[in-house]
Amino acid sequence: MPLFRKFMEVERGSWKNRRMMPLFRKFVERGSWKNRRMMPLFRKFVERGSWKNRRMMPLFRKFVERGSWKNRRMMPLFRKFVERGSWKNRRMMPLFRKFVERGSWKNRRMMPLFRKFVERGSWKNRRMMPLFRKFVERGSWKNRR
Repeated sequence: MPLFRKFMEVERGSWKNRRMMPLFRKFVERGSWKNRRMMPLFRKFVERGSWKNRRMMPLFRKFVERGSWKNRRMMPLFRKFVERGSWKNRRMMPLFRKFVERGSWKNRRMMPLFRKFVERGSWKNRRMMPLFRKFVERGSWKNRR
């Protein structure tokens, strides 16, 4: 029918017959999330990126480099984080040795300073300390045996 051509030529168009209308290209270029795969602007959208489609976006690498705790295993900065360290991930961090050298009672068995601590001595761990002999030699009624 003659009117059909006229309808097709109308630039206003309609969503239902979008595939037959000249404006569809313009619509697609403006784009929407639903038809993102058919639109040239999708690349631009992807480059701006969002967390949901992070795997398809070039900026994801930049995001990963900025890093977050959740995706720490995939980020270059994790090493830096680990070097700063925390008690929770102490086993994976170079600074743990430094921490251990500073020492604490809880992890005394793994620390070089424990010997120094033992030499200063305390009653609780008297059996393991060189000073215990000195104490015993000075003597007291309680440990006379």
